[in-house]
Amino acid sequence: MSNRVRLFVETSLRKDGIIPLNDKQKHYITKVMRLGLGNKLVVFNGKDGEWHAEITHISKRLCNIKIIRFVRKSENESDISLVFSLLKRGATDLLVEKATELGVSRLCPMISKRTNTFKVNANRLKAICIEASEQCGRVTVPIIEQPKTLGNILAEWPRQKGLLFLDESGSGKPILEVLREKTNWQAHAILVGPEGGFTPAERDKMLQNSFIRPATLGERLVRAETAAISALSIYNANMAIDHYKN
Repeated sequence: MSNRVRLFVETSLRKDGIIPLNDKQKHYITKVMRLGLGNKLVVFNGKDGEWHAEITHISKRLCNIKIIRFVRKSENESDISLVFSLLKRGATDLLVEKATELGVSRLCPMISKRTNTFKVNANRLKAICIEASEQCGRVTVPIIEQPKTLGNILAEWPRQKGLLFLDESGSGKPILEVLREKTNWQAHAILVGPEGGFTPAERDKMLQNSFIRPATLGERLVRAETAAISALSIYNANMAIDHYKN
């Protein structure tokens, strides 16, 4: 992948369009990355694909870039959501960053009985998603949902979309086996519980739904953020196997 600077912008992208950068972006490309007039960079906005751009104006107050050439669409990115119980700030930040790098399309914070924090800084999480998308080469940025209780998530979940539940009790099948089963069920999301795990009542309630499949990552008990990263990595590897077979 090119080492060219990548930048997420909120503006619509079209050839020859001029985009004024905000103060944070201006500081990043001129002071941190040391780019100047005529230097090239890559921009994306999550919906219009990826474009090459050129710095056309720099002054004390302004920095403008001009859109030059379309590079690629975002149609090949995966459509997998991550439903996760809210964690402490550092763990949540890590989970959101790595989930973005691993291609999650939607992040769904969840509140369960053993959730130990209820604070969500949506702007902070969005900034983490944007920075991770810029660095990993994504053309989109994950959507961040408002936190919901486990009960509300189950009640509102589309029945045609499979939800893979990481069952810390170990009673589920190995995750790769579940993903590769030849059935009509297909995983559209991965669900990760809180640090203390789900209560028996919550687990029973989840398993009453036909759209949910329990799965295990193995015998070791790992942190919630580790479980999410591991499951997404296995999901991506499985998708890659199917892609190269076809």
